[in-house]
Amino acid sequence: MDSELVFSGELITALTVLFAVCILLPTMYYVWYVYRKRFNHIALLGGLAAFFLMGFLVSENLLRLLAPAAGAGMWTYATLRAFIAALCDVGGFVLGLWFLKKQHSTIRVPISFGLGYRLFEMLYLGAMNTVLRLTSAMTVNREGLQALLDTVTEEQAPAMKLQLQSLAESAPGMYWMSTVDYICRFVLTVALVRLIWYAFEGGREPEDKRLIAAAFGIDFLCELMLALHAAGASYHLCAGIYYVLVAGTVCLAYYVAHRRDDPQQLTADHLQGRNIRKRKY
Repeated sequence: MDSELVFSGELITALTVLFAVCILLPTMYYVWYVYRKRFNHIALLGGLAAFFLMGFLVSENLLRLLAPAAGAGMWTYATLRAFIAALCDVGGFVLGLWFLKKQHSTIRVPISFGLGYRLFEMLYLGAMNTVLRLTSAMTVNREGLQALLDTVTEEQAPAMKLQLQSLAESAPGMYWMSTVDYICRFVLTVALVRLIWYAFEGGREPEDKRLIAAAFGIDFLCELMLALHAAGASYHLCAGIYYVLVAGTVCLAYYVAHRRDDPQQLTADHLQGRNIRKRKY
């Protein structure tokens, strides 16, 4: 029976699309803004650092402390989890942008920082994990289950077989939803970082610290929908509200950017590009 393990074409297609999105979305974003001379690699590294500090280390430790509250009720636990997630993300955005603003004060900073903050999640948690599942599935379909089991020790073989069986039985729709989720998290981060930037650099209007509170509120509501769904709430309701929030945030960020960005500065960035050596990228 082990040799009869087969992964469906629908599952392999869903995994392939998820892998492609996690690779192509940040790559195209990077290439586009580098081509337009509106990218700052220091801010990219700053985004990565902020994610590891706030979005990973601090967030994971706080969520671990929250674990005993899992039995407190769906709404209580989901609210606390969403609050911690939003606090760490927005805290990372604010901390990183505040630090970078001291030496780099053009729109390149939020453009690059947003990519950096989600880059590890897209490439490692998304693409790397997916490609491991995808290559395993394709190997089993092509050479059989035993071909993979022969690559591990006898002690490891039962665990690997269970993992492969679980993967084969998983619904393709789960990976389609993961694809949409990665896209939403990426564009939401880019939009929120852009909004928070105008709390430090107002452009054609004064800086507005209320944008930080607005970004926190939006991120909290988005994380709340994800947490409620994970706790067993209706997927269609939570997903519907989540997608509306993400789309609305992107529109809001575009509107605010259109009002605040100085066209002359954007033109100068585009024409002069890397020839500008004022250390204010």
